[in-house]
Amino acid sequence: NSIAGSVNASSMTAAINSVTGSLTNASSITDSIDAITGALGNTSSITDAINSVVNNASATVTSMSGALADSAAIAVAGALNQTLTALGAQADTFMVACEQAKDSLIGQMSKTKAEAAARVAILEANATAVVNDALPQWDLISAAVVSSASLASMALDSVGLSELSAKLNTSLTAALAEANSMTVSLRNVSGLFANISNLAEQELSKQLALVQDTLQTGLELADSFARNLSVAFGDLTDEAAAKIVATIPGANATSIDAIFDAVDEKVAEVAAKIVSGPEVLVSGLSEATGLVEDTLPQGRSSARRVQNFAIAAMGSLLGMMVFGL
Repeated sequence: NSIAGSVNASSMTAAINSVTGSLTNASSITDSIDAITGALGNTSSITDAINSVVNNASATVTSMSGALADSAAIAVAGALNQTLTALGAQADTFMVACEQAKDSLIGQMSKTKAEAAARVAILEANATAVVNDALPQWDLISAAVVSSASLASMALDSVGLSELSAKLNTSLTAALAEANSMTVSLRNVSGLFANISNLAEQELSKQLALVQDTLQTGLELADSFARNLSVAFGDLTDEAAAKIVATIPGANATSIDAIFDAVDEKVAEVAAKIVSGPEVLVSGLSEATGLVEDTLPQGRSSARRVQNFAIAAMGSLLGMMVFGL
């Protein structure tokens, strides 16, 4: 009611029809969203993107008297899409860095003589650096999620949906706890690589098995983080669409659902990107550890467990993209 209160029924219906008409004429819903929120590529940083989108979303809603269903939905969806794009770009950067680190580490390990002492020396000298270089970029992804929550809250508040804002913040806080736990897991891996060249063969085998188990734990946490992020935004879009339709008389439910469906697709895409970096990082560290295990009597069955989980994790996220789970 607070959204619709400032406009009478006839003017609101006319305005809704106008907005709906512009959607019909647009080549896609994404084009409509982009037209309102602007292109991310014109901003210099995630912070700039957030400020730009918030101002744009607020201006859009204000200019339409804060009362039109479609304009409110487009403003919220556009804000969410922009911040998710920024988050996805951060995840892409992390994945590229992880791929480079993996290629470098495996390249060095593969060129080394196939004996335990030589490979352990390379692993000890490089694996910790790989982890330490990756963690700050993973932290940037977490920071981008926090920014996403802030932007979403502002956009939702601007159209009278503050209760959904609070719910999203609660869900994302829980997801971020898993991201932080993944950081702890990788720091533990870094510690396990320290001084492994001083271990006797039996102790080395046990230490490397622990590395593999810890890597798997970290990847599971990253997968859970990405999945819960997707669920949090998915629940938000469903409830936002329902609330806007229920609040504003004459709202076009079909067009509003389509607008938020576009956001759901973006969320699933970004969630898959987020888990890609950890998958590459973990598979690289696991493979490098396996190259040492190859020189030991026990072999490296644990390494394959980590890689198999990585494949399963990616498959589950792709399923979310295809089926909207």
